[in-house]
Amino acid sequence: MSSELQANEARFLFTTSKGKFSVMNFSGHESISTPYHFNIKLKAADSDIDPIDLIKEWACLTFVTQNKDERHINGILVSATLESKGINDAIYSVDLYPRFWMLSYNKHSRVFQNKTVPEIITEILKKNNLTSIDFQMNLSGNYPKRTYCIQWREKDIDFVSRLLSEEGIFYYFKQEQGRDVIVFGDDPSAHTDSSPESSALYAPYTGYLGSSKETISNFSTISNIYTGKVELNAYDHEQPKKNLKTENSGNENNELSEFDPIGGYKDTKHGDMLARRRCESSGGKSRIVKGNGLFKNFSAGQKINISENPDDPNGETYITREVMHKGEQTESSGVSYEGKFEASPSDVPVRPEEVIQKPKIDIQSATVIGPDGEDIYIDELGRVQIQFHWQDDENTCWVRVVQPWAGTGYGTFFMPRIGNEVLIGFIQGDPDNPIIIGCIYNGENLPPYGPEEKTVTAIKTKITPEGEEQSFNEIKINDQSDAEEISIHTPGIFKIYAKKDKTEKIDGSKRIEVTGNHIEKIEKGMQVEVGGNLSETIDGEKSVTVTGKHDESTTEGYSLKAKNASITAEDEIKLIVGENSITISKDIIEIKALDLKITADSSLLKASGPNKIKGEVVEINCS
Repeated sequence: MSSELQANEARFLFTTSKGKFSVMNFSGHESISTPYHFNIKLKAADSDIDPIDLIKEWACLTFVTQNKDERHINGILVSATLESKGINDAIYSVDLYPRFWMLSYNKHSRVFQNKTVPEIITEILKKNNLTSIDFQMNLSGNYPKRTYCIQWREKDIDFVSRLLSEEGIFYYFKQEQGRDVIVFGDDPSAHTDSSPESSALYAPYTGYLGSSKETISNFSTISNIYTGKVELNAYDHEQPKKNLKTENSGNENNELSEFDPIGGYKDTKHGDMLARRRCESSGGKSRIVKGNGLFKNFSAGQKINISENPDDPNGETYITREVMHKGEQTESSGVSYEGKFEASPSDVPVRPEEVIQKPKIDIQSATVIGPDGEDIYIDELGRVQIQFHWQDDENTCWVRVVQPWAGTGYGTFFMPRIGNEVLIGFIQGDPDNPIIIGCIYNGENLPPYGPEEKTVTAIKTKITPEGEEQSFNEIKINDQSDAEEISIHTPGIFKIYAKKDKTEKIDGSKRIEVTGNHIEKIEKGMQVEVGGNLSETIDGEKSVTVTGKHDESTTEGYSLKAKNASITAEDEIKLIVGENSITISKDIIEIKALDLKITADSSLLKASGPNKIKGEVVEINCS
C-alpha cells in the first residue's frame, strides 16, 4: 500500500557533513531489542565524493509526516556504495545503523567480576565510546552481582544481547537532539510515546486521502499459542543443599511448560524473577496486532494509539514491537511511502523472545595468581584464583579445584600454587562456571625429573616460604627393573600414627640411621626375636632400668667383659651352678659346694670376731 504525494514536496531528507544528498528511495527495519537498519539510495550533487569518506560518519534520515512534523533517524553510515557517476551528480547506496551497531565490530574475550548485568553493559558501552547521554537504564528490577562473567570470543553486541536475554531486559531507540539514544527497560513503564505523534487514524485504504494525520489502512489481530509455565532450577556450590527450584505460571489453564535445569541464579528471588520474565517472553506474542499504512512517526519500542478503529472502540494503547518502512521519492513519480507494523498491548512486557545461548568453551589454560609474597593462596572452600593467558586485566575470582576424592572433612588435598599453570574446564561448557581440572608443566615450570628418570613416579612438594634449594617433601617410586625403590623424604618431622596394629615384613635387611636421639616408648610388652646374631655397639654409655624382674637366658655360654664391673643389689645376689651356690645377702656371704677350692698366690683371712673352720677332716699344710 502506498500514498502518493505532490512531486514537488520532499518528504524524505538526508543530512550528513560530507555533502548534500537527496533521497531517492529507502527501506528500513526497526524492532525491539534489535538495532535498526535503513538502506538508502541517494543522489549527490557532488560527483567526487569518495564512498570511504562517508563510512563511520554521522547521518540523519528525516521523515516529514502528514502534518509536516519531522521524525529524525540518526545513526552511523557503516557502508557506502557508489552505484553510478555522472558529470554533475552521482548515485550512492548507504546503510544507516545506530551507533550501538558499532559494537558488532569489536570482538573480545574478557572477565567481569562481581558486577551486575547493568554494570557490565554500562562498562562495555563506555568502552565503545558511548557516554551516559547516549543510553538510559530505565530498570525497575534488582540485579545481583555476578561473581564471574566471561565474554568468550563474542562480539560486544552479541555479548550484551546475551546478557540482556538472560535477565529479560529489552531495549529500543529514541532520537534526541541529533543523536540516537538506546533505552534499556524491564517494565512497560520504560516505553515512551511515539514521537512526534503517537496516534494514527484508522482509515481503510481508498487511495491518497490528503489527511493531515498518520493513517492505518489495514489492521488485524492475531492470537498465538504460547508456553504457560516455566520451571527453573539451579545449583550453588557454596550452598549445595539449598533448594533453588522455582516456577511461574502465566496462565493456569495452559498446560504447555518449559523446564530449564540450569537457571543461572543463586537465590530463589532472582530465580522467581527470571521464571516470570521467561513466561512473559513466551506470552508476549499471545496476542498481537498488525497493520500497514502511512505512519512514518511509528518507531519500535514506543507507545501508539489507533483512533476510530471499530475493532477497538476504547482506543487501546499498544507498544510497537516491529516497524518496517519503505519509501520512494522521484521527480517523475513524486513521493510514496508504505509502512508495516506489529504491536502488542502496552501492559504486556516485550521481553527478548528467546534466551541467547552462551558460547560453549573448551578447556583453557591459566595461571594461578595471588598476593605478592605468597606461595599458596586459597580460601575456605579450597579454591584458588586464576588469570587466563588471554586476559589483559586483573579481574579474577575463586575457582574450585578438582580432587580425586572430596567429602566433608576428608578427601585428597592438592592445591595449585601461585605461578602454576593449570587447565580450566567449564561445567556443561558454561564460560561462567570454570573449574580447575589439573596442573601442567611448561618451559618455566619444568618437571622434577628428566627423561633419564622416566621410570620414576613421585609426589614432590616445595617447602614454603622458599628455603634451601633442595628443601622439599617427597614420596618417590622407582619402577626401574632391578633398581625398584620407594623412598620418602622430608626436611622436617615424619610421623606415622596407627590406632591399632602396624605390621612390617622385610625379606632382606633393615637399616636405621639416626643422627640424633632414638627414643622408643612402649606402654605394654616388647618381644624381639633374632634368628641369627645380635650385635650392639655403643660409643657412649648404656643404662637399662627395669622396674620388674630382669631375666636373661642363653643355651650356650655367657660372657661379660668390662674394664670395671659393679653389681649392686639391695637384698641379695645369688650365683648357682648345679648344686653349688654363692649367696650374698645383707648379713652374710654363703658358699655351698660339693668341693671348694681356693687357689691364690697369697691369702689373708681376717675377722674382728672368732674364725671357725669345721669339717670331718681339716688339713692345713704349710711349706
